[in-house]
Amino acid sequence: MKFSVVVASIAAFGVSHCHGVEDTADLAASLPESSLHRNLLFQKLWNYSPRTKITDIAAIDLDLKVMKEALEDNFFDLAEELYKDGGHVGSTAVLTLDLALDQDIPAGTDVLIPSGQNDDTGWGSLAADAQQGDRIILVSYGTTVNPSDHVGCQVGALPDPKTHGCFVESGTMNFPDLGKSYTYEYEMLTENINLLSFLTLALDAKNLQDSGTFFKYKTYFGSDEYLDEITTAAFNGRATQFSEPRGVMDFSLFGNEGNREVIDLTIVLMTVWMTVIGHLENAVDTCFVGNCDTEVCLERPGVYEWDSAVAYYAGSQLEFGNADKGDMFFAQVDKRCPDMRTCGETGNLKSGNAFINHDIFHWFNRGQRDIVERYCKGAQAAKDRIVELMAVPLIQSVIRYAHIVEGEGGPSEVNQFEKHTGEAAAFALAVAPLVHHCSPEDAEIIMENLKPKTETNVDFAAVKGALERNYHCMKVKCHHVGGIYDAFSNSYRDGAAPCNDLTTGLTDQQRKWALALGISFGGIFVIAIIVCVVGRSEGAMIQPKTNNDLQLEATADAELS
Repeated sequence: MKFSVVVASIAAFGVSHCHGVEDTADLAASLPESSLHRNLLFQKLWNYSPRTKITDIAAIDLDLKVMKEALEDNFFDLAEELYKDGGHVGSTAVLTLDLALDQDIPAGTDVLIPSGQNDDTGWGSLAADAQQGDRIILVSYGTTVNPSDHVGCQVGALPDPKTHGCFVESGTMNFPDLGKSYTYEYEMLTENINLLSFLTLALDAKNLQDSGTFFKYKTYFGSDEYLDEITTAAFNGRATQFSEPRGVMDFSLFGNEGNREVIDLTIVLMTVWMTVIGHLENAVDTCFVGNCDTEVCLERPGVYEWDSAVAYYAGSQLEFGNADKGDMFFAQVDKRCPDMRTCGETGNLKSGNAFINHDIFHWFNRGQRDIVERYCKGAQAAKDRIVELMAVPLIQSVIRYAHIVEGEGGPSEVNQFEKHTGEAAAFALAVAPLVHHCSPEDAEIIMENLKPKTETNVDFAAVKGALERNYHCMKVKCHHVGGIYDAFSNSYRDGAAPCNDLTTGLTDQQRKWALALGISFGGIFVIAIIVCVVGRSEGAMIQPKTNNDLQLEATADAELS
């Protein structure tokens, strides 16, 4: 990190806990009460309209975009600097005053300061409490609602910094509310830092000690800093160091190609994934308790945290109807749906946005409405459903890449074995703690098959079975996951078709009961008993298409053409 003071400033802001829109280094400036009802002020995140200004934190996907470019060019040191220091979010200047402060000044106090090439007056706010006698202060830049240029100063660890809106390197700054002025100086390219990065998100997850989801991961890896340990180990091509051996993976078995995939995917599917869940949980807690102290938060407790969760999920590059833009979780979910034939609002199409994204955004919008209306139990139910659905893409990815790696049979000149095993390892790390909570034995099957290796010995059927046996425990259904679909043959791959929601998860004894009941009383009664035994919820269910369905569909299409 460029400055040790960053750690203290982040702690002062309480990154993981909503105390209003000024969390995480002024990630959204305070808004007047009426702004809560002017949704058009804020850029939509797909079909979701934020009620608070979260443009800045949504831009963390731009850090990932630059990181991926650096990794692709094998500039791992640069990518790691971006992981640690960021470049697009929480832009803040470290200013040295000519004279010490003559009074205490609280965080959030407005600052006017010369900025840009013409010394125009820029604005910002104090990023952390400053004490009488201090000569070094942190001033965060003001942000806009424009996602393409949300802040005029973007430096941090960026290889091509944007400085057109940075504070000038020396001048006079004013605290208009205090009637105070101070002269200052700083170095533009080394003392413009960022208070939010993927490292701060990874480390901040340990504040979620009361989260049931975080507890599963902490228990599995034996560490509350597992997110940073995994990413750092991949950056350095070494084995992870956990007290629990079940979570250990040796990334020294990979070269750059494999570790590149581990870094990219674990940041999105583990760090961002947990960050989204953390903000949803904080939003619900704040709704119930009303523990906030800013104008917006007092008016609608939890709104900013809920909006923030959606911002992390979607990122700033996402546009409605354009699934190709973006690097965050939304984009990863959409990548899987053509592979598994789970696209569209019906969940059984071959193209379009993933059904899971449609469903999750339905709950994002419903949860936001419930928080605004202070129906906190409704928001809690929406949060719970989103968390359950967010496990589905992890499962899909494990199934997809276990099948790929098994089929490749090991390294050769004609395949991408290391790339695919890197992806498989990342997906296994993301899903194993959830499975372990239900069945430690099945989690071990997944990890043993998909951990880093130099030659393949993947048993796809064993991995698929290990996941499916735990769908009921994980509150996942077969029609959510789908099967590995082959567009050329218009059928599912052998042994990779969708499972059956009525029988998946049954024990051998339960299957025996079902068989005996079927012989005695007929098929309809069997289905009723099975549904009762496994506790399936009532209501309409979208079922995946079978290979027979697909063949009939293809024949009908041919006749029509």
